[in-house]
Amino acid sequence: MGQKRPLFYLPGGTKVLIAIATGLAAMARLKAAHQQLKEVATALSTTPEEVVAAASDLLAKNKALKKQLKAATKALMAQQAAQVLASGQQVNGVYIESAGDISVLAPLVLKGAGEETLLWAKLNGRLYFALISPAGQART
Repeated sequence: MGQKRPLFYLPGGTKVLIAIATGLAAMARLKAAHQQLKEVATALSTTPEEVVAAASDLLAKNKALKKQLKAATKALMAQQAAQVLASGQQVNGVYIESAGDISVLAPLVLKGAGEETLLWAKLNGRLYFALISPAGQART
């Protein structure tokens, strides 16, 4: 499929090799790679020449949106913690969007809790809960 031959030597004796792929297998691989590039360009609504720049922009936007989502989730958890504390109830159903949300909410409630509190949430048919004890007795 290909040959490797030294093209030239760099100072210090390092060989620079070039691999040349020829034949039907090489052509099929190049066509498949070109088709993938066109599909990615179409998905990014750009030309094949601008795919790298468009992908970089998309990754930057994704990173910014993740930061915004994290801040919004934290604000939502703070609001829910305030509601739980204001209710004065020991058992509280809360809203979560992911399993990790309850572990973010529990410390916020713990900061203001005066008595043992149970937080529970149902997500995708599963029950998640957190036991909160200001005296540190949640495990017992």
